[in-house]
Amino acid sequence: MCTVGRVIGQCKDPALMTSDRCADTTWSVEFDVIDAVSGLISVSSEPGEDVTSSSLEVSSFNASTTSSVSGRYEATCCHSNVTINAVDAVGNIGQCFVDVGPLPPTSPPPTVESTTVCTAASRHR
Repeated sequence: MCTVGRVIGQCKDPALMTSDRCADTTWSVEFDVIDAVSGLISVSSEPGEDVTSSSLEVSSFNASTTSSVSGRYEATCCHSNVTINAVDAVGNIGQCFVDVGPLPPTSPPPTVESTTVCTAASRHR
């Protein structure tokens, strides 16, 4: 399971989303991931750290830990959303999705989602 904690900063101003200004503003999110049953194997982000304007920091943990693992993702407004992926020992994937980008004029306020996207049963079909 992935839980979003504090989100710092935002990219709501459409002027920040232009290619010449998006790198001037940063945002970050703190999160916790846990799998208390089979244990956590890996934590990654999309976009990944190969994007030069983002970074993922995860506290060190032993593979198959059933303890909570904390992390922090930071990016510029050039990348205003992220999906945090937490994979457990049997291949289940828990995700947090955060979007701090501009909203269309008629959209409701932004939400932060936390879901489990597959189960061991559905993974093998």
